[in-house]
Amino acid sequence: MGWDQACSAPVPLGRSVSTGDSSPDWLLEGEVEVNTLTGPVICRPVFDHYAVLCKDYSPPKVEVITGVPAAQVIETARLIWASRPVSWYAWSGVGQHTNATQTARAITLLYTLTGSLGRVGGNYQAARLPVPDLSGLELRTSRQRALTLGLASKPLGPPKDGWCTSDDLYRAIIEADPYPVRSLLTFG
Repeated sequence: MGWDQACSAPVPLGRSVSTGDSSPDWLLEGEVEVNTLTGPVICRPVFDHYAVLCKDYSPPKVEVITGVPAAQVIETARLIWASRPVSWYAWSGVGQHTNATQTARAITLLYTLTGSLGRVGGNYQAARLPVPDLSGLELRTSRQRALTLGLASKPLGPPKDGWCTSDDLYRAIIEADPYPVRSLLTFG
């Protein structure tokens, strides 16, 4: 949900109730009072909270934490802003690292702040024809599915769809836990 200042109302993200305006005038900073069934609630947009957190991380402080020179942090920010719309490839690369979730969130916030989210050139997904799932997961027996690496510890994660994480694969290769993996066939 977001607060559309043009109509002074909460609006589901991706929609606007403003007459003839497809771009809501989102409230990004400040507070609004929202009436609920149990009484009024004071709300602040998430980007207001995010801005407060970001103010604690000046380029010099980021340099101390990351080792990236402050000037390079500033130049990178300017480059990203000037290159809008920006996009990022979300499958391989940072998406395969142990801290992928936090990295993906940080990158998503960065490109969202540029106004690129949902725009052509900024990870916009146009409507497309439905395509059948060719993965063949339905062909696996329940016995085979039970052998999916990491399923016991991550039943709602990648293993539920027959995928395994690199940590689970390496554990099976190196420690034979939960069983030894002696070969791997992969595509992609």
